[in-house]
Amino acid sequence: MAREFSKEICSAIESFLEKKELRFAPADENGVIRLGLGLSCKFKHADIIFFIRKDSFIMYSIPNLSADEESMAAVAEFITRANYGLNFGNFELNFDDGEIRYKTDLMCNDSIPTYDQIDDLFYANVYTLDRYGNGLASVAYGFSTPKEAIEAAEKK
Repeated sequence: MAREFSKEICSAIESFLEKKELRFAPADENGVIRLGLGLSCKFKHADIIFFIRKDSFIMYSIPNLSADEESMAAVAEFITRANYGLNFGNFELNFDDGEIRYKTDLMCNDSIPTYDQIDDLFYANVYTLDRYGNGLASVAYGFSTPKEAIEAAEKK
């Protein structure tokens, strides 16, 4: 059974992606839009997923990187340190499979998000993942401590 979602919010997001000339899979029966995006950090790519709801949407950026058992605690510390200073959105870590993602969302209530609102959310999300990406990779592969990696990311 398909999940209920706002077709108007969905249309606004798809219109934004078309204007940006980004290739994406149109919303499925559950209001999920998917695309891939290149990044400048070490893992070079993230999957972008929009989950559209009746009165809001969530954007996840999921890098081509996950935490394994050995790096889980250090990645969790890195994410906690990063989240503490973030104003918009947050990193998440799935302790079952090591998936790392960055999440932003927008409550729309009874309105349709504007192009500028979607643009702000989209680039804040992607920029943040890109900014902290090298630190995430460095911690996940054991090349630096979470504190060192955060300091380097936040110097940019």
